[in-house]
Amino acid sequence: MSNEKCLFYRSHLRNRPSKNLRVQYKWQIYGCPLRLDFKEKFHPLIELHNSEGFVEEVKANFIVWEIHGRDDYSFNTTMKKTGCLHEAQTWKSMTELNKDLPLEKVWGPENYRHCFSYAIGKPGDLNQPYEIINKSNYNHLVWPMYHTGMYVFQVKILDPNYSFCNFTAIFAIEVYGVIPSPSGYLVASFLFFLMLLFFSILVLSYFHYMRIYKQYIYEPQYKIRRRQKNS
Repeated sequence: MSNEKCLFYRSHLRNRPSKNLRVQYKWQIYGCPLRLDFKEKFHPLIELHNSEGFVEEVKANFIVWEIHGRDDYSFNTTMKKTGCLHEAQTWKSMTELNKDLPLEKVWGPENYRHCFSYAIGKPGDLNQPYEIINKSNYNHLVWPMYHTGMYVFQVKILDPNYSFCNFTAIFAIEVYGVIPSPSGYLVASFLFFLMLLFFSILVLSYFHYMRIYKQYIYEPQYKIRRRQKNS
């Protein structure tokens, strides 16, 4: 299957670039995307494989990010619901701390800090989305309600105690089902067409009824009056 181009609008990308982004979807690398209705939440489950096959399901913490820079998705669990005692690490906080690093290196096992200790800092805003996933916390990815799209996520194991290896994976999600809202131009054009159609019918009806009036009312009366004058 040949590569297809995907258009990512700049308003859906990190750092809000000046232009939209058009990239190729690499089927040979990403495989077929999982198609989800925009109302469906998604909880990734990660499996570890080696050259001999399946090893185990990964129970350690991991993070995901969209490799082309999309950030128009979120998580259904908050820091407070997860049990955090202070603000957890997020992509926003980690990119602000590591501005000189590429996105895939700003957050990982080497700088991971959990949020379940009073000793680390003040509570902060615990109503923020919790962006760390594992098998048991049922933290799901959730999608925007106003547009569809293709997402290519990369996974990184976050727990430093899981392995010295840098385990990563890629999976793709295609979100569908959103009914696009019409543009203002289309709405205005449609209303103008309806008004034009209404007035056209009104004018045609006027001439139609005038013809009926002339044929069946005015002309017979005129002929009667004319006969009366001649008699």
